[in-house]
Amino acid sequence: MNGTTDRTRPQDESDATGTEEESIGRKTHGGRPRNKPFDKTERQYLCALPAVDSCTESRINWNREFIGRVQSEIETGAHPTEIFRKAGVGPEIIGRKRIERCVARWREKAKKEKEQ
Repeated sequence: MNGTTDRTRPQDESDATGTEEESIGRKTHGGRPRNKPFDKTERQYLCALPAVDSCTESRINWNREFIGRVQSEIETGAHPTEIFRKAGVGPEIIGRKRIERCVARWREKAKKEKEQ
């Protein structure tokens, strides 16, 4: 190709947007490795979000309003990953499995509460 770069391919999202995930040292592709503790910068970022009440190296305590919003948006057909992304905690930050498990746990809890 005459030494030029191919500009027909779309740029990687991280190149074009400069997301918050990059500012805390996490790339926007791939997702978080399992069982990797949150470092100090990640914890500070997470704790500053309205969706998060508190967090440690291994746990996130979610705000009850956020949990309710997630449940109601899922009932209307929204995708869990997109809901978490809008709140600033996409899989790039917390991992896909954590999102999946949170939603499953909250669904199960809501189901048990309805049965009682």
